[in-house]
Amino acid sequence: MTSRRLFCKAITTIGVGSLLFAASSAEAQRNYPHKPIALVVTFAAGGGTDVVARIAAKHLSKELGQPVNVVNKPGGNSIPGAMSVMTAAPDGYTLLFDSPATSSLHTLVNDLPYKVDQRTWGPLVASGPYIYAVNAKSPWKTLKDLAEAGKRDPSSIEIGWLGGKSFTDTTMLKFLSVAGIDASKVKKVPFAGAGPAIVALAGGHINFSGGNIGSATSLIASGDVRALAVSGDQRAAILPDVPSSVEAGIPVPLTGWNAISGPAGMSPKIIQRIDEAVKKIVKDPDYIKELSAVGNVATYKAPSEMPSYVASEVKILREVEASLAVTKK
Repeated sequence: MTSRRLFCKAITTIGVGSLLFAASSAEAQRNYPHKPIALVVTFAAGGGTDVVARIAAKHLSKELGQPVNVVNKPGGNSIPGAMSVMTAAPDGYTLLFDSPATSSLHTLVNDLPYKVDQRTWGPLVASGPYIYAVNAKSPWKTLKDLAEAGKRDPSSIEIGWLGGKSFTDTTMLKFLSVAGIDASKVKKVPFAGAGPAIVALAGGHINFSGGNIGSATSLIASGDVRALAVSGDQRAAILPDVPSSVEAGIPVPLTGWNAISGPAGMSPKIIQRIDEAVKKIVKDPDYIKELSAVGNVATYKAPSEMPSYVASEVKILREVEASLAVTKK
């Protein structure tokens, strides 16, 4: 066989192979999902993000017709967990249960191993305030009580600390700043997530903690933890007697949210399928009820809205960081 004939045969084989691959890829996208989906949560089980993720995963499983399994990958300021998604195949089977911790806050991290804007955004699925809480036996009955104690002796405050670049830490730092407490002298006790920190608070191992409201609702209901306030300017429906930070006189204009995202390069058809499922579950009375039970609200934003939504939050966080030299301590 001549060299010319061999070349032509090779080109034909490559062309057929490419066509078969393209056809297979298109078929996989049309049939998405045809196997279980991993939904990565970058916090420990039991934390607020984990609680909301499991509610969302249960309802998404019904809509998508495949199991959506929550996979916890805590630690490292959420970077390893997020990285595991950003470097995964963009086939829609490894997704991130995104939040400020893995998006807007990561824009403030130096030498991040990936770019925050190099991901594929899906829709927003939930939102909710952050909580400020103490042990039920604490002498501090209000947020101002705690603030006064902290101003007198910052070292008397022992907070749950997730590493300095979590949204929980940021809302805590913002509170300390507004309250006039020297954050550099506050004792920071490390935890892998808000869930373990709240449990430690209930056990009396620390005396002040924060986090997504879902991480504390069960311990508040059991009487082990007392909520002093929630972030933002609105009360949470699940805790109608707990004031907002604005009402408490120490305003913190930051609230939490959760969305779905994935690696860069995901097919628009896959995102469309996920978006369709989310549009349905946010209107599902059971989903709404289950989220409300952990202090969250079924909230929808389209994938196309998420980049600007995150950008607006980044602006606020940069202002917080600029006013808080202790953010990196």
